[in-house]
Amino acid sequence: ILGKAIRKAAIIKQSAVDENMGFVTIQGEVISSEMTKRKNGGSILTVVISDHTNTLPCKVFLEDNQEAEVDKALSDVKKKGDYLVVAGRYSMDTWLRRMCVYPRDMGRLPREVRKDTAEQKRVELHLHTKMSGMDGLTSVKDAIKTAASWGHRAIAITDHGVVHAFPD
Repeated sequence: ILGKAIRKAAIIKQSAVDENMGFVTIQGEVISSEMTKRKNGGSILTVVISDHTNTLPCKVFLEDNQEAEVDKALSDVKKKGDYLVVAGRYSMDTWLRRMCVYPRDMGRLPREVRKDTAEQKRVELHLHTKMSGMDGLTSVKDAIKTAASWGHRAIAITDHGVVHAFPD
């Protein structure tokens, strides 16, 4: 997306980043992105990425000729659900009033898909879906699709106080 290719071996967890590091290489899922026009031309791209150990903002100052190219590349990332890998200077942002990564290099990484590699597959016997009020977050279709992709033979939905995923 920006700069050069990044070596995967250099990537560290966001929770390991501290103020004294200077230059960091991190990866994470795009949580939000915003393009802001600057008064003197160009724009500022702010992308917030998370690797589920921490969440860090990344700020890129773009010239007018870079805007469309970078914005299109980032919109593709959001559609595919890919991760970003970012290498840049880690320092204080006086506007945000917090530590921020200023990327020199930015690229896409494919999302790692969880797999069940156990020889003997388990059967989930206690699953709450979003049909359970104030308890579950998973949709029935997603749970069944995940169990099938992992090779599970069955799944037990144990919603409470409702019709047990009957509508789906």
